[in-house]
Amino acid sequence: MRPSADETVWRALLRPGVRFQDGTPFNASAVLANADRWLAAPAGRRLLGELLVDAPRPDLVRFILPAPDPGFDLRLASPRLGIVSPRAIAEAAGGPLDFSRLPESGTGPFELRERSADRLLLAQNTSWWGADRELGPGVDQVELRAVPDPEDRLALLLDGTVRVAELEPSQLDA
Repeated sequence: MRPSADETVWRALLRPGVRFQDGTPFNASAVLANADRWLAAPAGRRLLGELLVDAPRPDLVRFILPAPDPGFDLRLASPRLGIVSPRAIAEAAGGPLDFSRLPESGTGPFELRERSADRLLLAQNTSWWGADRELGPGVDQVELRAVPDPEDRLALLLDGTVRVAELEPSQLDA
Protein backbone atom coordinates (compact mmCIF):
# COMPACT_ATOMS: atom_id res chain seq x y z
CA MET A 1 0.00 0.00 0.00
CA ARG A 2 1.58 3.25 -1.11
CA PRO A 3 0.34 6.81 -0.68
CA SER A 4 0.70 9.63 -3.15
CA ALA A 5 3.10 12.42 -2.19
CA ASP A 6 0.23 14.36 -0.62
CA GLU A 7 -1.23 11.24 1.11
CA THR A 8 -4.66 11.68 -0.48
CA VAL A 9 -4.47 8.71 -2.87
CA TRP A 10 -3.48 5.30 -1.56
CA ARG A 11 -2.68 2.61 -4.14
CA ALA A 12 -2.91 -1.11 -3.42
CA LEU A 13 -1.25 -3.40 -5.93
CA LEU A 14 -2.80 -6.85 -5.57
CA ARG A 15 -0.81 -10.08 -5.60
CA PRO A 16 -1.58 -12.12 -8.76
CA GLY A 17 -3.07 -15.61 -8.60
CA VAL A 18 -4.73 -15.31 -5.18
CA ARG A 19 -8.16 -16.90 -4.82
CA PHE A 20 -10.68 -17.03 -2.05
CA GLN A 21 -11.22 -20.46 -0.55
CA ASP A 22 -14.43 -20.75 -2.58
CA GLY A 23 -12.41 -20.37 -5.81
CA THR A 24 -13.40 -16.76 -6.57
CA PRO A 25 -10.44 -14.64 -7.75
CA PHE A 26 -9.09 -12.05 -5.34
CA ASN A 27 -8.86 -9.05 -7.64
CA ALA A 28 -9.81 -5.38 -7.77
CA SER A 29 -13.50 -6.23 -8.29
CA ALA A 30 -13.44 -8.24 -5.05
CA VAL A 31 -11.85 -5.33 -3.18
CA LEU A 32 -14.46 -2.93 -4.60
CA ALA A 33 -17.27 -5.22 -3.45
CA ASN A 34 -15.77 -5.26 0.04
CA ALA A 35 -15.25 -1.49 0.06
CA ASP A 36 -18.94 -1.03 -0.79
CA ARG A 37 -19.81 -3.37 2.10
CA TRP A 38 -17.54 -1.51 4.53
CA LEU A 39 -18.88 1.91 3.57
CA ALA A 40 -22.49 0.75 3.78
CA ALA A 41 -22.06 0.03 7.50
CA PRO A 42 -21.82 2.79 10.13
CA ALA A 43 -18.77 1.13 11.74
CA GLY A 44 -16.97 1.03 8.39
CA ARG A 45 -17.75 4.67 7.67
CA ARG A 46 -16.49 5.68 11.14
CA LEU A 47 -13.26 3.75 10.60
CA LEU A 48 -12.55 4.83 7.02
CA GLY A 49 -14.22 8.22 6.77
CA GLU A 50 -15.19 9.73 3.45
CA LEU A 51 -13.43 8.24 0.47
CA LEU A 52 -13.81 7.13 -3.11
CA VAL A 53 -12.55 3.71 -4.19
CA ASP A 54 -11.81 2.81 -7.80
CA ALA A 55 -9.96 0.14 -9.76
CA PRO A 56 -8.19 1.34 -12.89
CA ARG A 57 -6.82 -2.20 -13.48
CA PRO A 58 -7.72 -5.70 -12.25
CA ASP A 59 -4.62 -5.72 -10.02
CA LEU A 60 -4.82 -2.14 -8.71
CA VAL A 61 -7.18 -0.43 -6.27
CA ARG A 62 -7.05 3.25 -5.37
CA PHE A 63 -8.48 4.78 -2.21
CA ILE A 64 -9.01 8.49 -2.83
CA LEU A 65 -9.34 10.64 0.29
CA PRO A 66 -10.62 14.22 0.60
CA ALA A 67 -7.60 15.24 2.71
CA PRO A 68 -4.12 13.92 3.54
CA ASP A 69 -4.21 10.97 5.92
CA PRO A 70 -0.88 9.39 6.90
CA GLY A 71 -2.63 6.68 8.98
CA PHE A 72 -5.12 5.48 6.39
CA ASP A 73 -3.29 2.23 5.73
CA LEU A 74 -3.43 1.30 9.42
CA ARG A 75 -7.18 1.85 9.57
CA LEU A 76 -7.70 -0.09 6.34
CA ALA A 77 -5.83 -3.02 7.93
CA SER A 78 -8.30 -3.18 10.82
CA PRO A 79 -9.65 -6.68 11.49
CA ARG A 80 -13.05 -5.02 11.86
CA LEU A 81 -13.14 -4.66 8.09
CA GLY A 82 -11.89 -8.00 6.80
CA ILE A 83 -12.10 -8.98 3.17
CA VAL A 84 -14.37 -11.80 2.06
CA SER A 85 -15.37 -13.43 -1.17
CA PRO A 86 -17.83 -11.44 -3.29
CA ARG A 87 -19.92 -14.63 -3.30
CA ALA A 88 -20.40 -14.30 0.48
CA ILE A 89 -21.37 -10.64 0.07
CA ALA A 90 -23.91 -11.52 -2.65
CA GLU A 91 -25.38 -14.31 -0.51
CA ALA A 92 -25.85 -11.86 2.36
CA ALA A 93 -27.91 -9.59 0.06
CA GLY A 94 -27.14 -6.47 2.09
CA GLY A 95 -27.57 -8.17 5.46
CA PRO A 96 -24.95 -9.47 7.86
CA LEU A 97 -22.51 -12.08 6.58
CA ASP A 98 -23.33 -15.62 7.71
CA PHE A 99 -20.05 -17.52 7.76
CA SER A 100 -21.76 -20.67 9.01
CA ARG A 101 -23.32 -20.97 5.54
CA LEU A 102 -20.25 -19.82 3.62
CA PRO A 103 -17.18 -20.77 5.66
CA GLU A 104 -14.89 -20.77 2.61
CA SER A 105 -15.02 -17.03 2.00
CA GLY A 106 -11.51 -15.93 3.02
CA THR A 107 -8.03 -15.94 1.48
CA GLY A 108 -6.00 -16.68 4.58
CA PRO A 109 -3.72 -19.44 5.83
CA PHE A 110 -6.44 -21.07 7.95
CA GLU A 111 -9.79 -22.64 7.14
CA LEU A 112 -12.70 -23.44 9.42
CA ARG A 113 -12.51 -27.11 10.32
CA GLU A 114 -14.98 -27.43 13.23
CA ARG A 115 -17.58 -25.15 14.78
CA SER A 116 -19.78 -25.45 17.86
CA ALA A 117 -21.53 -22.99 20.17
CA ASP A 118 -18.41 -22.51 22.30
CA ARG A 119 -15.53 -23.50 20.02
CA LEU A 120 -13.96 -22.89 16.61
CA LEU A 121 -11.15 -24.97 15.20
CA LEU A 122 -9.11 -23.39 12.43
CA ALA A 123 -6.72 -25.64 10.51
CA GLN A 124 -3.94 -24.90 8.06
CA ASN A 125 -5.33 -24.16 4.58
CA THR A 126 -3.15 -26.30 2.34
CA SER A 127 -4.25 -24.41 -0.78
CA TRP A 128 -3.35 -20.99 0.67
CA TRP A 129 -1.43 -18.84 -1.81
CA GLY A 130 1.45 -18.35 0.62
CA ALA A 131 2.10 -22.05 1.25
CA ASP A 132 4.18 -22.52 -1.90
CA ARG A 133 6.21 -19.45 -0.88
CA GLU A 134 6.95 -21.03 2.52
CA LEU A 135 5.23 -18.18 4.34
CA GLY A 136 3.57 -20.35 6.96
CA PRO A 137 1.51 -20.56 9.00
CA GLY A 138 3.79 -21.77 11.76
CA VAL A 139 1.12 -23.90 13.45
CA ASP A 140 -1.18 -26.60 12.10
CA GLN A 141 -4.30 -25.42 13.86
CA VAL A 142 -5.74 -22.83 16.21
CA GLU A 143 -8.57 -23.45 18.64
CA LEU A 144 -10.78 -20.54 19.71
CA ARG A 145 -12.92 -21.15 22.78
CA ALA A 146 -15.77 -19.05 24.10
CA VAL A 147 -15.68 -18.89 27.88
CA PRO A 148 -18.54 -16.65 29.03
CA ASP A 149 -17.44 -16.09 32.63
CA PRO A 150 -14.68 -13.44 32.98
CA GLU A 151 -13.24 -15.12 36.10
CA ASP A 152 -12.97 -18.45 34.24
CA ARG A 153 -11.18 -16.70 31.34
CA LEU A 154 -8.70 -15.16 33.75
CA ALA A 155 -8.07 -18.50 35.47
CA LEU A 156 -7.43 -20.24 32.12
CA LEU A 157 -4.97 -17.51 31.15
CA LEU A 158 -3.15 -17.62 34.48
CA ASP A 159 -2.77 -21.41 34.50
CA GLY A 160 -1.51 -21.47 30.90
CA THR A 161 -4.46 -23.35 29.41
CA VAL A 162 -5.05 -20.46 27.01
CA ARG A 163 -2.60 -17.93 25.63
CA VAL A 164 -5.04 -15.13 24.82
CA ALA A 165 -8.17 -14.09 26.69
CA GLU A 166 -10.55 -11.17 26.56
CA LEU A 167 -10.43 -9.71 30.04
CA GLU A 168 -12.51 -7.21 31.95
CA PRO A 169 -10.75 -3.89 32.67
CA SER A 170 -10.66 -4.77 36.39
CA GLN A 171 -8.69 -7.95 35.57
CA LEU A 172 -5.93 -6.36 33.50
CA ASP A 173 -3.52 -5.90 36.42
CA ALA A 174 -3.77 -9.59 37.31
